[in-house]
Amino acid sequence: MKTVTLLKRTEFEALFSERLFNPPAEDDSFGEEFEDALDRLQAFLEERLSPDEFSLHPYHNQSRFLDVVFESESYLDTGLVKGLQEELSAWPKAWMVSLFEACYLFVTPDAVLAFDPVGGTPAFRQLCDDLNN
Repeated sequence: MKTVTLLKRTEFEALFSERLFNPPAEDDSFGEEFEDALDRLQAFLEERLSPDEFSLHPYHNQSRFLDVVFESESYLDTGLVKGLQEELSAWPKAWMVSLFEACYLFVTPDAVLAFDPVGGTPAFRQLCDDLNN
């Protein structure tokens, strides 16, 4: 895993609004790949968290980008983020998963892009420190 990259507000806004990562070629059968990715992500999260802690947002946006909204700061756990990177590394194609509640993490097999809109969230700072060491 590479270190966490802290995003500037403009970088975050572009990434979050576009939700564009590794778009499929026009001839790909992306629908099946998208459904498989949702299922795999759901299974990964349910192994580690209670189903009432998160919600998958199954937007079919023609990109390899998935959103997970959390009800607490449980997504700011170092083990969860590292585990998600390992999981994503096993997928046939590279995907980005957005994890958010108050802060935002954009996780790929080899990177974590992060944004804390309020700045100074203790659990966010701890996660960044843990992942950078």
